[in-house]
Amino acid sequence: MSDFEELTIEKGKGEHRTNRFRIYFKNHLNGCVNLPTDFLNNFKSYFEPNEATVDVTDRSFRGKQTLKFVGDVPYAPDFHDDWVYVVHQDSRKGFAAQTLKRNFTHVGEKVAQGTSVVIPGGIVDKVFRGLAAEAAITVNQHHFLAGRRSWVIAPACDFDGDIPPNAERENIFALETAAIERFSLPAYQLGEPIFDPMIDAVWTNLLRNYVKKKGFEVVSHRAWPKGKFENNISYFHSNYESRACCEDGTLGMCKIHTKLWP
Repeated sequence: MSDFEELTIEKGKGEHRTNRFRIYFKNHLNGCVNLPTDFLNNFKSYFEPNEATVDVTDRSFRGKQTLKFVGDVPYAPDFHDDWVYVVHQDSRKGFAAQTLKRNFTHVGEKVAQGTSVVIPGGIVDKVFRGLAAEAAITVNQHHFLAGRRSWVIAPACDFDGDIPPNAERENIFALETAAIERFSLPAYQLGEPIFDPMIDAVWTNLLRNYVKKKGFEVVSHRAWPKGKFENNISYFHSNYESRACCEDGTLGMCKIHTKLWP
């Protein structure tokens, strides 16, 4: 048996969930560094510090690199790891990752068995009850999402929506991450009130970390309609009842993030 199996969006449960996070910056490197390649090669450095950690692992899937994300939740630190593999890489733009279910176990697996951990009531308790009801270890081996996320670094003019004025003349670039996904299992749907703020924190932190660590100057811009705007990062979430509705609603996003759909 392979170490992993794909969690394609067709295998997911519930609504189709999309989100986008974007930051603009002045690229003073002027072609001295291939930004998309550098971003993947140093992803761990740009990702952390964050609400989770990430490691480039020595395991591969279909001959491609895998990443392991580990996050904390109240009363159960490091109780869950989420694996993805780099399904596509483009040195001119960025890369896309597909979520995975791992088929191997580790020492921390027992922590995921809700019956062995005493947890106060509330949302976390509901998640653990769901885990116990659906065979905790198997559930814990799933990434909590089924689908893909993409990261693109490119000149601002390549993106849709409102872009900063004089973007081409001032060599303004953008880093954007976007995803189309569903919860991988019903047990994880119970944790939606926890997961959504965590998703926001993780990806806004990454964008800020990247610009700061590269020494780029952040460029202000207008927020997306109906979106959120925080520290010069625009982001939003949209949910769709069906794949057809999701495809119609993400046409602009998928022109830039071309590998979000399998």
